[in-house]
Amino acid sequence: MFAVTRARKPGRTYKTSNESTTSKIVEIKEIKTQQGVNDQSIDAFSAVMGPEHPGCVGLYGVVVTKTFLKRINGTSEPTLKATNDVVQQMQERMQKMKDQIKKQKRTIREVIADVIAQFQNA
Repeated sequence: MFAVTRARKPGRTYKTSNESTTSKIVEIKEIKTQQGVNDQSIDAFSAVMGPEHPGCVGLYGVVVTKTFLKRINGTSEPTLKATNDVVQQMQERMQKMKDQIKKQKRTIREVIADVIAQFQNA
């Protein structure tokens, strides 16, 4: 995943060099090939990048913490409840908007019918 998210597009120019990233990707690939030969279980990313910073989870971004992941993956009731509440509110808003559109369509049809009736009587 580290290599895929840091791949550069061919033919595009960049302001910064990616030599450090490229060398780390090569190291990760080398560790993975050695791991296949030796049948050892080594976390290639952690071996190259070093240990994670306290409270952070690698490859998830700065804001994501281990506690946050546990809440989502484990007992995610607070997160799901908040998400369900937002979804329900959005559905209610959509239903109100649909009702308003139906009312406006009826009004427009009535106005058009009145205009046509006036032209026919004139």
